[in-house]
Amino acid sequence: MSTNFFDVIGPVMIGPSSSHTAGAARIGLAVNRILKGCVKKADITLYNSFAETGKGHGTDKALIGGILGFGADDSRLPDSFEYAHEAGLEFAFKMKSNSSYHPNTVTIKAENEERSVKVRASSVGGGSIRLNTVDQFALDVSGDLDIILIAHYDRPGVLADITTAMEEMSINIAEMHVSRERKGGEAVTVLEVDNGVTDEVREKIMSLDIVEDFLFIPKIL
Repeated sequence: MSTNFFDVIGPVMIGPSSSHTAGAARIGLAVNRILKGCVKKADITLYNSFAETGKGHGTDKALIGGILGFGADDSRLPDSFEYAHEAGLEFAFKMKSNSSYHPNTVTIKAENEERSVKVRASSVGGGSIRLNTVDQFALDVSGDLDIILIAHYDRPGVLADITTAMEEMSINIAEMHVSRERKGGEAVTVLEVDNGVTDEVREKIMSLDIVEDFLFIPKIL
């Protein structure tokens, strides 16, 4: 497999660090996408290297900028705190360590008037990220593709119902991961898909008797 030139030189970004700044901005942007661009409050916990050196690398400002919807190359990132105050975004930071987490890990509890979300994610270098958990969903995805999270019960035929619904809505599945709490218990299907997801897709999936919840995360550019 050939190496993409941009994978070598790294992302277009506001520095100083691709992992501590660009990756952090993309994690914040994931939260922005989940809450559909309107975040009113964010409680952020930085872990390990993020906690130790993040402030000097602008991790805190990058995270807030991403939550506001700024990309990694947005010139407003260094002044994101000021933009957050203007936008009425309340935020607070904590620092912790957890040896089981990637060195550059953050959890973000965010909310607006309609819903709340808790995200744990890691910045793995070169501006790339991994979304580890979203609310009760355990996952390990990059955010480079649109993501569909479906909570359902572990029953025979449920995956066939989901994939049939995707086919009927012309949604192409790139990757699919399934996990379950126990046999017959709660399960989660994570789909990475190539094309956008509309409200019709959500309604189609939620109409399945076995499905309990549906969450869509647009790809994080």
